[in-house]
Amino acid sequence: MSFLCLCRYFLSKRLLSELVLLLQLVLMLLFGFAVLNPLDSFFQKERLLWNTYTVNPDRTFHFSGGESLMEQPEQIDDLCEQVLEIPGVDKVVRFMVVQAVFDENEGKTDRSGQPLKQRQHVVNLLFYSEPINSFANIALADTFNGDNWGGIAVYADSSLHDFFPVGTERSITIMSTNARFSCTCLGVLQENCAIPAIVGYGSFPEPETLGVFTESSEDIDFLAVPVPAVLFSDIVPEENWLPNLLIIPKQGTDPTVLREALEGELGSVGRIATMRELLNSAQRNLIHENGWNLLAFALLGGIAVFGYGSYLYLMLRRRQQEFSVFYIMGLTRRKLAAIIFAIGAAVLALAFLISGLLTPWFMKNVLYLENAEPGAFSWLFCGGLLLLILLASVFAGFRQSKKMAEITLYQEAD
Repeated sequence: MSFLCLCRYFLSKRLLSELVLLLQLVLMLLFGFAVLNPLDSFFQKERLLWNTYTVNPDRTFHFSGGESLMEQPEQIDDLCEQVLEIPGVDKVVRFMVVQAVFDENEGKTDRSGQPLKQRQHVVNLLFYSEPINSFANIALADTFNGDNWGGIAVYADSSLHDFFPVGTERSITIMSTNARFSCTCLGVLQENCAIPAIVGYGSFPEPETLGVFTESSEDIDFLAVPVPAVLFSDIVPEENWLPNLLIIPKQGTDPTVLREALEGELGSVGRIATMRELLNSAQRNLIHENGWNLLAFALLGGIAVFGYGSYLYLMLRRRQQEFSVFYIMGLTRRKLAAIIFAIGAAVLALAFLISGLLTPWFMKNVLYLENAEPGAFSWLFCGGLLLLILLASVFAGFRQSKKMAEITLYQEAD
């Protein structure tokens, strides 16, 4: 019998079982993609951060102020000067965020030439005490190439492209002080990008400690000011400056020696950690928070791997007399393993395809997850799980086929 005829015969004998298996695999993969979604989001954010920052994450330190600095952030000025005096420190970056509004219809007129009614748009303004390009490289989808522009330079969130186009000048009002100033959009941020942020992390650091992720901020848009914000000290309250620092070392500085010096200077008023340590700690927190779900998926995957192999083993054993006939007709162990592999690969590939198509809809409309698209980690993990199931089925079939071959030899001897 030909290889395709044998495949069709084997499949027809267990068609119902394969359909049930296909449904089980699709449900398992949907559950797997949902469980792995937080890890997918974390790895995507981590990649965005490493693509944004230009400093070494293993040598750059993050300081988070304690309660004393949270209550009196004006003390951070003296602290910054002390840190800059420590040997090996190159820059100390501070971060500030304030809410502001601008008129979407500024400068626009109707058909009769009358100014359009004001329409306020609320944004978060992100300020830095050092130029962004000294420690980060923000991804821009569009930039202003002209030389003549007025006011303060800003980078606009991609969702503001229609309201604040590149090269447009707008008047912005700080909500807490009613201070008003002019700014020009010199660039539009790429979609799903990370904007550097230096915020407190308390006991549970997250990727948001080191960046603002525009795709997860649907309620309010962002404007990043790429120039030093020291000029804003007279229009922005001091308490808006967060008591957190990004400490960038000089080239050739021993990070161990610098850590000891920083802990001696800042250890009593806050905590010191490298950027890498913060993200590693955030990953451990994420795994701990989702531990039960991950364990359930691991158990389900283990059951699928060994369950499918056991099912195939028992099926071949129950039909060993039937398969012995095929052995007499020339069926070899290699050909049987190839048949099992081909049928299993077809079923698993079909389950992988169906679950991949259903997952975005399932996570968005059923689970209401923020990130509905499976990431590379989920695809690789679930694909590896299906490969284990396939290998287990081939191993089980190859093992049982040895016994059937022995039965055939005995029958021929008789």
